[in-house]
Amino acid sequence: MNSFLIQNFSNYNLTQLEKYKGVKDICQLELGRAKSKRMNEFKNSKKPSSLTSDIKNLYNYYSDNMQRVLVCMSDISREILDNELLNPCDDPFWWDMLCSKTTYYKRRAAMVDEFLFYYFDSF
Repeated sequence: MNSFLIQNFSNYNLTQLEKYKGVKDICQLELGRAKSKRMNEFKNSKKPSSLTSDIKNLYNYYSDNMQRVLVCMSDISREILDNELLNPCDDPFWWDMLCSKTTYYKRRAAMVDEFLFYYFDSF
């Protein structure tokens, strides 16, 4: 099943909505894995009081693929990914100050394609 999804992602045989839902699922898995790693590091630390001054960003716990995506993406795509999937905003119309609704959906579709390219591409 997993290889089927990867093959369809790489060949772009899915609709934009299906690709978006796939990216959303991948981000949820990455967030869960990163939070779990951070929590395990906190539990295994010898001195919890000294760790609070050195709390690492969640970015440090993402997989190599996710870190590559965040480094290689364009600024606008990274902002959409961050506000839409990684750190959802309370304001449902956060993109209104960024661009119009149609432009937002075009940029979101470009972000999804960019995400899939960098996440599944092995350098």
